[in-house]
Amino acid sequence: MFSTLFESEKIPDELLMESFLGYVSKDERELINTAIKDDDLNDSQEKEWLDFLERFDCRTIPKKEDRQTIILEFAHKEMVQIAQFIIDSWRKPFKENLANRDAFSSMESLEEIYQNARPRVKRVLKLIRSEPTSNSQRAVLSVLKRYIRGLDDEKLTMFLRYCTASTMICVESIKVVFTDLDGAARRPIAHTCGSVLKLPTTYQSFPQFRQEMNNIFSSQYWDIDIA
Repeated sequence: MFSTLFESEKIPDELLMESFLGYVSKDERELINTAIKDDDLNDSQEKEWLDFLERFDCRTIPKKEDRQTIILEFAHKEMVQIAQFIIDSWRKPFKENLANRDAFSSMESLEEIYQNARPRVKRVLKLIRSEPTSNSQRAVLSVLKRYIRGLDDEKLTMFLRYCTASTMICVESIKVVFTDLDGAARRPIAHTCGSVLKLPTTYQSFPQFRQEMNNIFSSQYWDIDIA
C-alpha cells in the first residue's frame, strides 16, 4: 500500500523492517533480532544465520555492523521489488481514488490507519458483543474476557484471526453466542464470515476454558464454520 501510493524510496527503514519482520516466520524473526543485536552468535545460531542468508541468495557473510543493512536489502527485494509489477498496475487507480482522501494523503496518516488496526487487548475487548440471558452465559462471557486480557501479542493476533480471518482489526464487532455442547463435543466454534464466536456454557473453571482455547491455537487445524 505504501509503495503504491508513495514512492518506494521514501518508505522509512523502520517501516520496511517492521513489514519484513511480519512477513518472515516466527523463528526467522527471532533469528533476525538476535543477529542484529548480538555481536557473537553461538554455533547453532551461526548455522541458522548462514542458512537464512542462503535462502535469500546472499553469497557473502556480512559483518555484525552490516547485518541490518543486509536485512533491509532483503526486505526491499521481498516487499517492493518482487511486487513491483502489481504496485505499478495499482498505482494509477489507487492514486485516482484514494490520494485525495485525508487518510491516504500522507505516509503518516496511512501509518495511523495501520496502527489503529493492530490488535491490542483493549481494542479486541471493545469488539466483543453479546447478549447473555442466563448466569451460565454471563459466566462464560466473563471467562472469555479474562482470557483475552491475559493474551500476549502473538496469541491475541491468533484469537483475532480465529474469529475474523484477519490478523488486523477490520470488523466492527465480534458477536459471541452460546451453545450447550459438553463432553467430547464441547469446543468453541468460529464463523469467520460473520465474525461470530460460539462458546459452550459448560466450562467448570477458567483453567479449563483457557486450556481448550490454547489447544485450538496450538493445533494445525481450527474448528471454523463458514455457514
